[in-house]
Amino acid sequence: MTPIRFTEDRYLPFVEAHKRIITFRGYRNVWRRYLKPRCDIMLRKFRTVDGERILDSIAKEHKLTSTTLAHIKAFLSGSFRFAKRQGVINSENPVGDVVLPKGEPAGETHACSLEEIAQMLRVLPEPASTIVAVAAFTGVRKGELRGLLWENYDGASADLPVFLEGTCTGGEDPTKQSSSSSHRATRSTAGFASMFVRQPRKRTDVS
Repeated sequence: MTPIRFTEDRYLPFVEAHKRIITFRGYRNVWRRYLKPRCDIMLRKFRTVDGERILDSIAKEHKLTSTTLAHIKAFLSGSFRFAKRQGVINSENPVGDVVLPKGEPAGETHACSLEEIAQMLRVLPEPASTIVAVAAFTGVRKGELRGLLWENYDGASADLPVFLEGTCTGGEDPTKQSSSSSHRATRSTAGFASMFVRQPRKRTDVS
């Protein structure tokens, strides 16, 4: 059995069934873009040197950061751990001793100034302006932003519960994707709070 067949027939379906939806999508993207074109060796014959060859090839072609390369290695290692648990291989995980190639330095993250944020808020219509205000003044991530619910906002305390798995689609309840340790509350500013409460409550989320 090749890694291609094992990953697509068994490992990715397992991830989809047992992991969070955002995890599955990330794994699937890593597999399709970086690993699938390079995993043409038999699973039982896969060696540590093959793992290093694959990661070196990915690093040279795509110019990725060390963090992204580490994610790719983690996916590959996880697939072999699963293969071992399933009895497909009986050897140790060949990816465990793979050394990551040198990655590209991470680019600088741009942070908008208060003046830039104010300019965006002046020209954007609702509800886009409130969505931008949430992102700017609470510091939530993109996935968290999609999972915000109007009814969870506490105007008295200015607390806004944040659910980390707010990337659900198809009418799924984002709060049901989170474990008890996967959510937090962020404190909103007075200016943001006034914008938030002006929004019609018929909208169920900000996505």
